Amino acid sequence: LLPVVVPFLCAFFLAGCMRPVVDFLVRHLKLSEKCASAVVFLTAGILLILAVKWGAGTFLAQMNSLLLYYPFYREQFLSGLGTCCSYVDQGLHLETGASLTYALSALSGVFTDFQTTILPALTSGTAAAIRYMVASVLFLFIMVYAFFCMLSGYPRLLTGSAFARSVRRIWDKVLTMIFAYLRAEGTIALIQALVVSIGLRILHFPYYLPLGLLVGLVDALPVFGSGTVLVPWAVVRFLLGDTKMGIGLLILYGLCV
Repeated sequence: LLPVVVPFLCAFFLAGCMRPVVDFLVRHLKLSEKCASAVVFLTAGILLILAVKWGAGTFLAQMNSLLLYYPFYREQFLSGLGTCCSYVDQGLHLETGASLTYALSALSGVFTDFQTTILPALTSGTAAAIRYMVASVLFLFIMVYAFFCMLSGYPRLLTGSAFARSVRRIWDKVLTMIFAYLRAEGTIALIQALVVSIGLRILHFPYYLPLGLLVGLVDALPVFGSGTVLVPWAVVRFLLGDTKMGIGLLILYGLCV
């Protein structure tokens, strides 16, 4: 039953988060409960749509630019790879170009695997993707409608019977743990994504938003951290002679820490 129950649980959680705003409007602006719920519902929806529109537009524009300049960045990557491999050849006393040949053959194997395995799987999964898309739209519709209904009647959902009071106690504990987790992990990851995005923008890196989000997501994962992305990138920039970018990335890493 979990797939059926999940949209209502999400709606219940959102209603509990937004209910204090409804109570504030009822107490101070003397609005009716349904009117205050409608105001909060519409305001939250508009703000969410604007945020998604801006974020998606910026992200897609930067990804489009990345794809447009892919050949240029590919040449830069190969040039940097050649420089790093020359250091490896000198340090391990290998023949000149040996490590570069190995690295290029490994990259060629990755590309071949992408063409022979991943790409056909993506193509054959189109029908499943459409099904998931329809299911997601239905899920969102149910959750939004349930959220609006629960928002206006939230105080009456968990009062009355002994069962409702016991559920209320359990739910309060669950909310406490969820908010503690969001404060500890989600907030830090969001701040790190913001710091990295702003820092990369200052450093004139064109794809600051996607990479900032990537660092935030990596930092939220167990074991990994922002240094997983920023430190190797800084080392590569130093090896390529871009000292300014390397120092900037290390400063960003220090701020994240």
